[in-house]
Amino acid sequence: TLEWWGKQDPKIRDEALGDENRVSVNELLKQLNKFTVGCSELWCQGPLFDYAILQDIYRQLGYPVPWQYWQIRDSRTLFSLVPRDLNEKRTGLHNALEDCYFQAKKVQRIYKQLGIKNGRY
Repeated sequence: TLEWWGKQDPKIRDEALGDENRVSVNELLKQLNKFTVGCSELWCQGPLFDYAILQDIYRQLGYPVPWQYWQIRDSRTLFSLVPRDLNEKRTGLHNALEDCYFQAKKVQRIYKQLGIKNGRY
């Protein structure tokens, strides 16, 4: 991980690891809890990474996880259902927020391609 971060653009590294615009872990969990209210599905790209880390933080702090196992969706599984778009390009910086936007737009595009509306065929 350290080697990988060492090879990243300094601007992106500073954005990810710097002190600017940071919140405490407790504030993060409060914001995440608020965000998940009313969500029927929660998407990630690799639940064994994203959700595992978050679940461990909740456990360490003694808070209940605000989602059920059946709400978790993996975008990689969805993406594998259609041929890869060779013209697909990212825009902006390669960072967590840009990755999130890119993946959300791709999920929407593939739902449309597969004729899925409101999570149903």
